[in-house]
Amino acid sequence: MMAHVISLLLASLGHTCDPLLPRQSPPLNIHDLRIDDFKVIMAMGDSMTAGFNGAAKADMKEHRGLGFSIGGDRNAVTLPNLIAAVKGNGELVGPSIGTLSKPTINGTCAGADVSVCRLGSAVDGADLQDLIDLQINYLNHTLGTAPWAANVSILEDWKLLTIFSGLDDAVFYNTTDTHKLPTSPELFATNLDRLLHSVYAVFPRTFVNLVLLPENFQPKITTAHLTCKLFKWYSEHVGIHWTDTHLWIATIKRYNEILIEVANTWNLKGMGDFGVAPQPFMQEAQLELSDMDSLDCFHPNLASHQGMAVALWNNMHASSYAEKSRDWKQQQNATCPKPASRLVLSSESSMLVV
Repeated sequence: MMAHVISLLLASLGHTCDPLLPRQSPPLNIHDLRIDDFKVIMAMGDSMTAGFNGAAKADMKEHRGLGFSIGGDRNAVTLPNLIAAVKGNGELVGPSIGTLSKPTINGTCAGADVSVCRLGSAVDGADLQDLIDLQINYLNHTLGTAPWAANVSILEDWKLLTIFSGLDDAVFYNTTDTHKLPTSPELFATNLDRLLHSVYAVFPRTFVNLVLLPENFQPKITTAHLTCKLFKWYSEHVGIHWTDTHLWIATIKRYNEILIEVANTWNLKGMGDFGVAPQPFMQEAQLELSDMDSLDCFHPNLASHQGMAVALWNNMHASSYAEKSRDWKQQQNATCPKPASRLVLSSESSMLVV
């Protein structure tokens, strides 16, 4: 019933696909995965994954259910809802549902908030180190104890994890850093590899979407209005400190190189139950003020979350890495998977059809 409701919603927005018939046999390995093979969906990251502010309106809340990679609200164009619309073989466990009244800054969701966040572990201001220190444990504990995940087998069921992280490494600095610089490329690479080791240690049978960072924007848009300047002042008041905007683009470009390099290194291991897919749909998008939240000029607004969700979905169905879109703003309608469709990992991978 839920898949039917989602299908009607997406059709009204121009995003509709026919449900896939359940497969006759389970996937052989990670190269044999189809989009409907996932039972669990998870997401890690910072405030952008958490749906802070502009995902619905400028109200300083986290609209978790609208986040592009993990939102599950019934009125949302998100990756989980796109998957649910074609999934004919059981519920997708993990999408976030609803809104948090205030942002998570110093830790992951806790208490009653877990029923909203579910398997979206994002924390406002989180860098890669925080994903290792906080978010892995949150996902592992929640998946192992939540009543709505009671029928999940962590060892046997296939899981989809989208990681969108690195922007906060570039635009914020740690207060212990007297130079007030972004995370060094060397430490960024080390932390990314450590993160993937930690993910694999607790989540076998996992397909990881590694979202590349936006390179094509003007940092000055983050202070385009008085309200945006006030937001930056407020964020520093609560302990978030911004690096020099002149450093952002060069840093982000180097991080993207590292994201691809580390993903390819992992995929060359030839692991049958784990792989990493770089997703470049943000990389070349010309981001403008109209794509951002009107209050802080930094977080994506609702239209951007929807566009990012469709672009991520489409990239997952590209027949090769070369065919993946590098600009979510060029994506219009959702492409539809076919029974023979298989997911692509990285530039070292090729599509396998059985």
